[in-house]
Amino acid sequence: MPTLRELIEQRISDTVSEFKEVAGAASLASVLANRTSVPGCYVFRSNNRLGPGHGDIVITQPREEYIACVVVTGNVRDSRGAEGADENEAFCLKIQEALLGWQPSVDHEPLEQASGKLVQFKNGMFIWMDIYKSRTHIRSQ
Repeated sequence: MPTLRELIEQRISDTVSEFKEVAGAASLASVLANRTSVPGCYVFRSNNRLGPGHGDIVITQPREEYIACVVVTGNVRDSRGAEGADENEAFCLKIQEALLGWQPSVDHEPLEQASGKLVQFKNGMFIWMDIYKSRTHIRSQ
């Protein structure tokens, strides 16, 4: 079964055709340290939050899964970054249209947007990260 990260990566790849690259990554540090395509989107598992477990023999526990979508755009014509920021926001809105309310599998609740922040603006590269979350349940065997 594909991971939530893989499902989100595929959804973005299928619905936002203007990206030169949509790819998985291990972390934000790996995105920043490696070559990125512009415009590009890089998807990785950010973190999980677990709720209390229930049951005596078989344990069921709710889990919120957080997935980061890092959008990289570039603009060297505007030293203050306004054009790059606007282009980046337009891509983020396309991702939001594709993901918000989408149910990635029967095991997951529809996606919600959890947060977003500027990661970096440097050398004409504008990098923004949005976090999406879904709920699922894990069970003991």
